[in-house]
Amino acid sequence: MTPQEKYNEDVEYNIGVLKSYDVKKYYDPDRRSARLCEGFDPLFYLGQDGLCGIKEIINHSKDIVKDYKIIRENQFDLLVWPKHKMNINVMRYMKYRDRIDLLLIDINRFYQFTKGENKLTEKLKSDILNGCDLGRAYVHPYTFEWLKSFKNFDGFVKSRNLGRFIEKNGDEPIEWEGCGAGFTQEYYDKMISKMDACL
Repeated sequence: MTPQEKYNEDVEYNIGVLKSYDVKKYYDPDRRSARLCEGFDPLFYLGQDGLCGIKEIINHSKDIVKDYKIIRENQFDLLVWPKHKMNINVMRYMKYRDRIDLLLIDINRFYQFTKGENKLTEKLKSDILNGCDLGRAYVHPYTFEWLKSFKNFDGFVKSRNLGRFIEKNGDEPIEWEGCGAGFTQEYYDKMISKMDACL
């Protein structure tokens, strides 16, 4: 079974679990869907990451099954990151409580620091660590090489189909207006509407 088939199987299983309101049997679809990232030396694994965890869906949703389908069904390749300790998935939750708008602002900063640079020098590493909230993830060799493979922020956004999550002030991505601090109800509703508009 391929990683995508495992992911889809787990998502379908969870839809049944959520319909029966037995959340204790929920199974995170990101656990079995890691896959080897080809074309890099050394090779490394990519791991899945959902827009938000099941607890946020339960806490903020008026229709848990419908929202879970919007967030997870057919979204195998939406968010994937190189797997290692303190990766983007882990740090995005720690720093931003899984907010995608804030993550994309920070990834844009990474590309600003690395413009024209393809080698992680000590100075560049220092700039990234001091200038990006998720710098610790970005300076890991797997993540640095993987992000740089997209050339720039626009290339990254386009390849991952993340444009729907970007609000801009000029050329710069900005925090979603009216969402307050943290993972608020306003943020959740806006995230769902941005996903729903693309289905």
